[in-house]
Amino acid sequence: MSVRIAGARKQNPLAPRPEEVHPANRIKWWNIVPGDKVRLVRGPYKDPKRVVEVLSVNKFRNLILLKDLTYPALKDYPDRPAMAVRTHYSNVQLFMGAAKYRVKGTQPSPKSGSTIFATRLHMTTPRWRHTPEPGRFVWERYAAATSPRLPEAKPHGRLRTIKLAKATPIPWPEAEKFVAPLAGMYDTRAKDVKVRTFRALHPTMHPLTKQVLPPDVSPLSVDFEHVYIRSLLNPDRYTDDPSLPVERYLYEELSNPHSRAKKQKRWQERARARLELRDQMIRDEMANLRGRKRAVARREAIFRWNARVEAEEKERKFQRYVKRGGLENEKKKLKQRHERSARKARRLRNVVFEGQRDVRHPPQL
Repeated sequence: MSVRIAGARKQNPLAPRPEEVHPANRIKWWNIVPGDKVRLVRGPYKDPKRVVEVLSVNKFRNLILLKDLTYPALKDYPDRPAMAVRTHYSNVQLFMGAAKYRVKGTQPSPKSGSTIFATRLHMTTPRWRHTPEPGRFVWERYAAATSPRLPEAKPHGRLRTIKLAKATPIPWPEAEKFVAPLAGMYDTRAKDVKVRTFRALHPTMHPLTKQVLPPDVSPLSVDFEHVYIRSLLNPDRYTDDPSLPVERYLYEELSNPHSRAKKQKRWQERARARLELRDQMIRDEMANLRGRKRAVARREAIFRWNARVEAEEKERKFQRYVKRGGLENEKKKLKQRHERSARKARRLRNVVFEGQRDVRHPPQL
């Protein structure tokens, strides 16, 4: 007797399946990487004697793309470029090399010159390495079972009893070193990049007149934005040096207003203003007790302060909503809702009933 779980939905067998594998079923630690040599043991392209190189891997689908092994060209599309054969991670065996020895004994051993493949892989505990940047996990891989079986292996080709300290790790393929291309006519030379082109203005010098400020005038008190606007409105009176960088006057406009430091500064200013408002409201209530105890007056002041802060926060969020176009979106949705209702009413008015016996016309139609 089958029991149906409440709320469970039956999957449609005809629905398209997602191409990516569920995160719980993805391979976490890959022991086969681009550059390794493998052989196919399952599928239409399997060949025990053919060794191919791994071109790339797809970790979202647990697939391996093979180099120099492509699908046949289609008859309808003969000019389409060839596609590399892809197979699942479990359909390949890692090539370890050719055996250079032959051991006589009761246990079978590979012949001299025969190829060895790892049918099962083990790995050490992954460790995080900070260099080279940005850092990555590193581990060693070992063959837990081989084909053909090695002399030191136990029956069924298992090497689980051999300690990792005594086993020989399988080396990783060497990554190709990046070779920087030669600089062309559109590239900037290294010596030109190191040239310092920006010269900071002296902090005690006026940005327009180039005059040294008096000792009692702070450079921070100069409003660069106002000075720049005055120079634009009165070009005859203020002569601006064209060599001055424009970024000095537009540092407020060019800086990111949503940076973490500015957000934190705005939040600190709001928190400081709220605390000052709370203290001021408490002092006002304490100055006029009206027959109340001081503790009661303080609680009432804090209650009014909380209500005021909540109202201000609500108004601030509403202004943000208005600034990003919330009211316009509401009007647009309301207009679409009215148009939808009008279309529905128009379709109902234009309904034509055929002359069947079981159809009755409503009086309003």
